[in-house]
Amino acid sequence: LDLLGSGNFGSVYKARTTFRASEGAKITCVVKKVKVDLEHDINDASEALQEVKSLIKLDSHPFIVAYMDVWLHRDNPANAFIPPTTELCLMMEFCPNGDLFDRLEKLRESEGDEAEKLTVNKIMTWFAQLTDAVQFFHSKGITHCDLKLENIFLTEDDNVKVGDFGLSLQRPDVDMWGSTNMSSRGTPDYMAPECWHDNSKYTSKVDVWSVGVIL
Repeated sequence: LDLLGSGNFGSVYKARTTFRASEGAKITCVVKKVKVDLEHDINDASEALQEVKSLIKLDSHPFIVAYMDVWLHRDNPANAFIPPTTELCLMMEFCPNGDLFDRLEKLRESEGDEAEKLTVNKIMTWFAQLTDAVQFFHSKGITHCDLKLENIFLTEDDNVKVGDFGLSLQRPDVDMWGSTNMSSRGTPDYMAPECWHDNSKYTSKVDVWSVGVIL
């Protein structure tokens, strides 16, 4: 239906599907399309599948974006001089209230007595939901590596949903409190000190740092 965003990783669309819907009905979902080069760059495909692998393991949690389906789409242009492209398509739950970054920006811009107020109770509710999600995916051996306001989405009921696991690591890549040598990953403002160096040693504690920055 609508293009929600695009970048080097690919594009994200809002769409409608009958998948997981009652008979004859359609539900709104999100489809992330990521271009992959299966023939020449196996790492490209591996990185694209990382989010799929994480979401499949975390599909049952109320505060994590739900995985719905995944498939490969190959486009073969009629023009023989245009090379075919392959996209990995990931279908996920749609969160109609956007992300936490946009919500806070709107609150800063609003004025007057009718403006929405951000209460301490609301902050603590969101924070409790976020930490519940983090504890859950850590218990599954997954480190998010890119927790930030833009990756925390809000449902119609204004509950938190953690999403965008594209940079996540899984055992045996990283253990609960064990470490691994990885290149720098994440968003600078939310990154723990050890993430600033190439070949830095990652643990699940990098997510704990990011949660503190979010608060």
